[in-house]
Amino acid sequence: MLLVCEVSDMAFPYGIVEFKEEISEKPSCAVVATNWLIDIGDTVNYDCYWPPFKTSTKLNKAVESRQQPGVTWGIYRCRVLKKFGKYTLCYTVSDFF
Repeated sequence: MLLVCEVSDMAFPYGIVEFKEEISEKPSCAVVATNWLIDIGDTVNYDCYWPPFKTSTKLNKAVESRQQPGVTWGIYRCRVLKKFGKYTLCYTVSDFF
């Protein structure tokens, strides 16, 4: 089972998610690394790690490099809107979400 998740992450390492809760530290929709997603047994909804970074530069770097979530990161419920094989593709369609 873990191997399937790893293959999926490698095929689609990035995604656009819509967070279920409104919280000031994060946007309602965002590009995330799929290794930030936690499978909760639902085909649509996931939990997602979200970093405590204050600047978009640091956040974008963390997403692009697929930084491993840290102990200070929050966990929020989200819905995956679309997954992508390349980081830049997320931004070509993110204006539609």
